[in-house]
Amino acid sequence: MDKKLEKVYLETQNHWKNTNDYSSSGYENFKLGRRKYLANRIVELKPKSVLEIGCFGGYNLREINNLDPDIELTGFDINSNALAYAKNKLPKINTVNGSIYELSKYFEENQFDIVFTAGVLIHIPCFTNKVETENIRDISANISRIANQFIFHAEHHGESHYKLPNKNMRYVHNFNELYSTSKNVEVENAPDASHGFEQIIKITL
Repeated sequence: MDKKLEKVYLETQNHWKNTNDYSSSGYENFKLGRRKYLANRIVELKPKSVLEIGCFGGYNLREINNLDPDIELTGFDINSNALAYAKNKLPKINTVNGSIYELSKYFEENQFDIVFTAGVLIHIPCFTNKVETENIRDISANISRIANQFIFHAEHHGESHYKLPNKNMRYVHNFNELYSTSKNVEVENAPDASHGFEQIIKITL
């Protein structure tokens, strides 16, 4: 990886590791309708266990718990303070602190019925060539390994991998390509789409 690209990765990770925005009303009360919609899409599949990668303040996990409190919920995030906040809001959740680039260190194969992200992979830098998409490919492969039945991504889907112009830390990914070996990939436009929560991608394993 060249030094310029490495700098982008480090800056992105450091931002999310150290930000304290997780408790702001901008996150707590932002676009509640689409959050509830995603939770419904997950719960209707009747999972026993769910992992959210990049859970931040745990808002999505709370919505899932409101619909079905029997589901075992786990939140993974690089920001330890955000995880403490999420745990305080919903004490029943399991929390794991770590980097999305090292998922294999933390989770076993087929550990969760459903694994999902929401507005997380949009911050994984990728551009156009194979080297510059290596990390997003590794991440999606690890998510496939961890998930047992389904994967959901509420992210920005496109026909190629690229950085959005005039957007800081915002990237588009081709989920059909990333999960081409899965049984099925469904893409639907997200309700009230914005801020990288543009489509909901359901992957059947």
